[in-house]
Amino acid sequence: MKPSDWWVLVGVSLLFLTIAVSVVDVPWKTGMEPVPVADPDTVDRETVAGSLFTEYAVALPLIALLLGACMIGGIYLAKEERDT
Repeated sequence: MKPSDWWVLVGVSLLFLTIAVSVVDVPWKTGMEPVPVADPDTVDRETVAGSLFTEYAVALPLIALLLGACMIGGIYLAKEERDT
């Protein structure tokens, strides 16, 4: 194995571990519950938009940066190496 293959393996392992840790401790709700819809005149933490911009205001941009870095890394790894 090339050294770059080891870095790919380490990166994918860390990504999988991060996703697994994030999902394991979530208290999932059971049963059918209505999805709250945001009222444009109020900011309520019970709605999806309210929680995205209050509780998860830091996590949302960090996840966006992580996904962007993963896309760039995937493109870099997908390129063919040419011998010149």
